[in-house]
Amino acid sequence: MVESEDKRIRDCVRAGRYEDALSVGLRSSRSEINRAHIKLLFRFRDRSKTREWINKAKSRITGESGLQKGRRLTRIGRKEEAIEFLEAALSNGGSADDFILIGQTLEQTWRTMAALKYFERAVELRGDATDHLWLGSAFEQLDRHAEAVDIFGKAVALRGSADDHLSLGSVLMKMKRFDDAQAHLEKALALGDDIMSQRLLKTLMTHKKRQRLGKLKASLITAGAKIRKRHLIWLVIGLAMSCILIAAVHVLG
Repeated sequence: MVESEDKRIRDCVRAGRYEDALSVGLRSSRSEINRAHIKLLFRFRDRSKTREWINKAKSRITGESGLQKGRRLTRIGRKEEAIEFLEAALSNGGSADDFILIGQTLEQTWRTMAALKYFERAVELRGDATDHLWLGSAFEQLDRHAEAVDIFGKAVALRGSADDHLSLGSVLMKMKRFDDAQAHLEKALALGDDIMSQRLLKTLMTHKKRQRLGKLKASLITAGAKIRKRHLIWLVIGLAMSCILIAAVHVLG
C-alpha cells in the first residue's frame, strides 16, 4: 500500500499536480509521513512548490502551524528547515519577536542581507533598543557603517545601556572617528561592560597614537619639503648672481 501511494505521489508531482499529490496517504500516522511525504520532499527538494505543499501537509498532520514549526526547528538547530517555515508563515505578517527570530537564524547561516529586511520589519513594529541593535549589527556586518551609526545612535537614545554604547563605539572606531568612539566606549565601561570596553579602548588608544605619529610624520615631510624648496630658490639666486658677476667682469675687461 505504501509503495503504491509513494508511486502515485511521485507521478502527481512530476505532472505538477501538487495538491493531488498531497491528497494521497494523508493520515495521522507519522510513519506514513516519513515513508511518503518526507521522502518526496528530499527527492524533489529543488522544486519550491513541492516544499510549500509538503510543509502544509506536515502542518496539517502534526497540528503545528508553520510559525510554531519554525520556532521549534530553530530551538533544535535545524536552521535551514526553520527558515523555510518561518519565511512562509511571516509572508502574511507576524510579531516583532518572530521577525527578530528569522533574522537571527538567517544571520547564523551567513545570510545577513536577507536578514536585514526582517530586522527592519521588527523595528517598524516595535522599535525598542534591542531591535535597533540587531538592525545596526546587520548594517555593520554589511560594512554599511554610516547606517549602523545612525541605528546604534537611536538605541543609545532609547535606552543607553552598556551594550548600546559599546556597539556604537565599535562601529565609530571602524570609521576612524576615534574621539567619538572613545566617548562611547568609556561610557560603556562606566556602565559595567569591563572586558570588551577595556579591550576596545586599548586598541583605540593604539590607533590614536599611530594617527598622531602619522600626522607628525606628514608635518615633518611637509616642513622638509618647504626647507628644500627654500634652499633651492637661494641656490638658483646665487647661481644667477654668479653668472651676472662673470658677465660683468668680461665686459669691463
